[in-house]
Amino acid sequence: MVSAITFLKMVRVLQKAGVIKKELPYCVSMREINACSCKPGELCQTALARALNVSDETVRKLLLTFERLDPEENPFEIRVIENIKRSYPRKFIKLKEVIP
Repeated sequence: MVSAITFLKMVRVLQKAGVIKKELPYCVSMREINACSCKPGELCQTALARALNVSDETVRKLLLTFERLDPEENPFEIRVIENIKRSYPRKFIKLKEVIP
């Protein structure tokens, strides 16, 4: 189960995804080798783990939990790339846009 604190931290980090991608050393290095597959507003699973200061395994489990939710109830969009180098992140997450 995802704790409320972890959930809130994820939301805060994803709200600042653009800034984090510019400043996080992992993201900078992935862009330098042309390996970043993030779209605007997204973070890859590895960048999310680094930004939250948790393990990659913790983020993997979090994403699996959110993938199981009904799409209407899930506050996140999770995109998966299948055909990518094994050492590169495959999952990308962003906040869903809220339409009033």
